[in-house]
Amino acid sequence: MSVLNGRNGRNGRNGRNGRNGRNGGSSISHAGGESDFSVSAAIGSTMEGIIQSWETYIPRYITKLVENGDDPKDSPAFMQFEAMEGFFRDHIVDYNIDALFERLDLLDKHSIKLKGGGADLASVVVPAMDQTLLENQMKVIRARAVERGERLEEIVLQQTDTLSFFGAIAFLDEVRTPWTLTLLDAILRLGTYLEMPIKHSIAAPRPIDYNPKVQPIVPTPTHGSMPSGHAVEAFAVAAFLDGLCNTQEPWNIYDATSAFTGEPRMFMRLAARISENRTIAGLHFPRDNFAGAVMGLSIGEYLVNALSGAPHTGKYVCDLCDFDGSDFGIFELVNAITSNNISRSNETIGATPPHEILTELWLRARAELRGIKVYGGGVLV
Repeated sequence: MSVLNGRNGRNGRNGRNGRNGRNGGSSISHAGGESDFSVSAAIGSTMEGIIQSWETYIPRYITKLVENGDDPKDSPAFMQFEAMEGFFRDHIVDYNIDALFERLDLLDKHSIKLKGGGADLASVVVPAMDQTLLENQMKVIRARAVERGERLEEIVLQQTDTLSFFGAIAFLDEVRTPWTLTLLDAILRLGTYLEMPIKHSIAAPRPIDYNPKVQPIVPTPTHGSMPSGHAVEAFAVAAFLDGLCNTQEPWNIYDATSAFTGEPRMFMRLAARISENRTIAGLHFPRDNFAGAVMGLSIGEYLVNALSGAPHTGKYVCDLCDFDGSDFGIFELVNAITSNNISRSNETIGATPPHEILTELWLRARAELRGIKVYGGGVLV
């Protein structure tokens, strides 16, 4: 898989999401890559698309190094881990996060099933692409193609970098929030690890396979279209960050659907925009994004609950037969959740407890990235 087609430059599972220029230490960088005009332009157009209002009383994320609070331990295991080179630390994190998930069931070509910690995490029914569904989905792609010009910078940059967009909301930086980025990098690699076997099993054709008039504006990846990997990873990161900022105690159960109550919170808005950009670019059908969003929400929520020590997490169920040819976006996703087309129920965690390195990384990330309520106002954005 080439760098252009690989999300976040993850070259197998060895890279650190292509954060170019991190080794020199002299350049100013975003959370996911070097700072330049195209990154700034893409973040600017994204901001205009995902904020509804910008008032001084709106709750906001504040990141800071905290001396007191979650009190991370300096266990011998973590001290040994911290002394390792970053490249090898990534392998340790990957190994322990992968162990939280069970082997995928790939026998049914029309469903996506995900399990972890003895719990059913996600179940998505994937209907065959009949002529009616195909025509409806193609109409959406054709209609949204008019947005390619205004979203060009976002689409091009998000081929290899999505963390810079999340970092623009939460002030992520390798100096201020190194352990948070360690976990987020691992979640992005985990997304590839879980989604690629599913893509290979379902082997869903891309829009360009059906109609050459689609003419995607960036190279079409050679792997299957279902689910959208960008949606899986974006919503996994969004749910994890939302849980990191909104779980008040380690034992609280985090429910990712709470981020869609009232005005959807910013991380979810961003994840939806990253996902729909893939449809605008001509690379994915909207239904690919629904499947990816369900997977991503379940992954991110499960990691929050497992690492924080919560006893339960959510099981997400979605039948894509119910969506016909509908578009995908933040409001379509909210409607699917509120109408129970995407349902959530509690599942018990317990079969695979997380390694102490992961739980200590969680505590350090909590200390780095703390959300506060400003002017007495409501939930975090």
